[in-house]
Amino acid sequence: MSVKGLFILVTDGVKEEKVAVHNNSVSNSLLCGIFKTNIVGLQCIDTRSNAESIFIGCVACQYAVTVEEHLIYRIIIEYKEKTSNVEPKLTESNDQVSSVPSTREKSLTPTNDINRAEFNQLVSTFDEKLKNLSTNFDNQLKDLTTNIDTKFNNLSNELNLLFELVQPTIGRAIDPCDVTARSQGSSGNSLPKQVINKFYNINENECMICGSCNDVVNAHIWPKHTHGEHLLSMFNLSNDGLNDPRNYLRLAKSLELAFDNKSLTIIIQNGQLVLYVLDDMLKKQRVSNTRYTFKDCHLWPLNFGNDNRPFFRILAAHCRNSFIDAFRLQKINYETYKWGYNSSIIMLNTSPDGNKAKIFDWLERNEKIIKKKEKS
Repeated sequence: MSVKGLFILVTDGVKEEKVAVHNNSVSNSLLCGIFKTNIVGLQCIDTRSNAESIFIGCVACQYAVTVEEHLIYRIIIEYKEKTSNVEPKLTESNDQVSSVPSTREKSLTPTNDINRAEFNQLVSTFDEKLKNLSTNFDNQLKDLTTNIDTKFNNLSNELNLLFELVQPTIGRAIDPCDVTARSQGSSGNSLPKQVINKFYNINENECMICGSCNDVVNAHIWPKHTHGEHLLSMFNLSNDGLNDPRNYLRLAKSLELAFDNKSLTIIIQNGQLVLYVLDDMLKKQRVSNTRYTFKDCHLWPLNFGNDNRPFFRILAAHCRNSFIDAFRLQKINYETYKWGYNSSIIMLNTSPDGNKAKIFDWLERNEKIIKKKEKS
């Protein structure tokens, strides 16, 4: 906008006014009257370039100005006894300020003069972008979670398939009570019951758990269908160990069947060998030819007539295998499974020959396998 005569263009950021200039100065009282507010200074803005604005201070109630068409002056108002921008610092005293622009101190545009509509538009744009960013993040996180779940499910299926493929092959070695391994064996020979009864100093019709019983049978710890295979490699025992009295228990027939099926096992508790039933459904059934249920027999100690005991290291393997199966079939939880694992280790440590058993390494390897399957 052009300015004719001795006038300058003055604005408060909203409206513009032509103000008369006398002797290259403008009265402070005149500006306060026009804009109806207290004024603490002027900013001289050159519309021809992007140069910084120049601060003009009030000297003797007058502002020194230059009448040029390309110059616009913006008032700096006062709010609540405080100026609306940072206090300007002059390189020279106010008495030395002249009308020449190069002698005036430069100042930033006051923050209170920001256009409110532009500010609100910026805030609105920021909120919209933030909302879009949040939505995109949620969608990507959902997709990532779905992909992870899918991969874990696939991994679990692959592990189960691998176990099903490997178990029949190595079943005879790591778990001779496995159904596949058992089906490949033969009956073999057993020690006469009189030899076992004499070794443990118990009566002919005496079950180690229930006491007097009419159908007590020999219960192999390491199954006879193996013909003693792997006894040497895993337990440092010869094949003859299969028919060693220490590889036998004397149990009621139904207890012996449950022992073979790993529905129950033997643990060590407070230095005693104790029966542990792993199947809650089985606990409801009655032990054959006795007045006891399997629940009654749970945690009952095995009775011996002397200090002779079975092979602890083979019992430890049976204990470990039984807890693994019960955990895999979800008959017990992981904490119970861990407790059974610890019991098998204690049983090995109790055995005077336990340090000779290679089963230590096998237990550790299977522990890692079960942990992976449990996590998957």
